[in-house]
Amino acid sequence: MLRSLPVHFSKIARELYLLLFAGAAVAVISLFGCFNRFYGAVFFAVLIAYTCQAYINGRSHDTDFPIKENIVPHSYLAIFSLCGSGLFFLALGSKIFIAGAVAVARFAGISDLVIGLTMAAVGTSLPELASSLSALRRNQGDLLIGNILGSNLFNLLMVMGTTAMVTPFVMPRQTLIRDLPVMICFSALLIPVIVRHHSLKRIHGVMLVLAYGGYIYSLM
Repeated sequence: MLRSLPVHFSKIARELYLLLFAGAAVAVISLFGCFNRFYGAVFFAVLIAYTCQAYINGRSHDTDFPIKENIVPHSYLAIFSLCGSGLFFLALGSKIFIAGAVAVARFAGISDLVIGLTMAAVGTSLPELASSLSALRRNQGDLLIGNILGSNLFNLLMVMGTTAMVTPFVMPRQTLIRDLPVMICFSALLIPVIVRHHSLKRIHGVMLVLAYGGYIYSLM
């Protein structure tokens, strides 16, 4: 909604298709049984293979990010210190936010599933919004899109895969018949929009936010 984002479908096609495949795989596996340790290990292995392939492809192509001459490069120590402190405060802030949100929601009598789909999901997505806005200010549209797709892939493959390897689980029925189809449909809708317009325009942003608002309203 802040700015139209140029998006090259050829650059994100693999990630978008993998995201759709992972979402559909979660739905099919959960529909016919338990999300067990074997499936968790498969999801984890797919993410590792994808990450290695993405790294290899990235090394074989020149970077598209603009380089500003007035930026003084940091030492490796400074870079790791910034990343480490950022991750620490990110984890701390997310933990505090989610703890407060869950306490408020339970006081209001909201179910754990709805808490996870709304307050917990928004809380863990706020850092992505912040980093996306930062990338937008620097005109790094590819970094913004990569952040969103990568986060969703990580949640589906790494988080669900690791969780299943530790403790197999059964997907709640409401998630199978309502939430997973909504997630898959929203992801699939990006394909024709990007292919036709080669960008995500402000009107698309407005429609997505309104659609999300309608989804949240349906949970209440």
